Amino acid sequence: MNNSEFLNEENEINESFLPSNTEGADENMKTFDLLDELTDEIEASPRAAFSRKPAIDYDVVMEIIEDIRASLPEDIILAQDIINEKNAILIEAREEAESILNGAQDRVDQLVENSEITQKAYKKSIEITEAAKENAREIREGVFEYADEIMGRLELDLESYLMVVRDNRKELTTPKKSKSQGKD
Repeated sequence: MNNSEFLNEENEINESFLPSNTEGADENMKTFDLLDELTDEIEASPRAAFSRKPAIDYDVVMEIIEDIRASLPEDIILAQDIINEKNAILIEAREEAESILNGAQDRVDQLVENSEITQKAYKKSIEITEAAKENAREIREGVFEYADEIMGRLELDLESYLMVVRDNRKELTTPKKSKSQGKD
């Protein structure tokens, strides 16, 4: 809100305190009217002989002064009511402004926290992904080593079986001397 909007709003608030009917306006103006009447009475008074001071009608002046005294408390009460209402509105506006600012600050804090949580979650997901890749690499290497070990054993076993098969074939294809020597 810029200054001109604030001043316009303040003027609207001040106008709202003025009485809305003409009777209330007449009561507010009563003190000023009485002061004007007193001034007129003094100015219209004839001058005293051998003096520049006015000769006033004591009873008329005293009656106007009593009317002023009677109207002052109404004006003072009305002015005090206006001041009290204005202060109440200002306090309420200040509290509402503080509430709005606190709400905005809470929202900013929440957004920052969510952003931090999101960043932490993203970093954690990267760490988990890297750990999973490393674990998979280690498992793959372990599988290759295990497979190589099994194939190495199989190769040794097959070589052993192959020797046995070769030896057996040799025995089958070569005549035995012991059998032929024993028959002669």
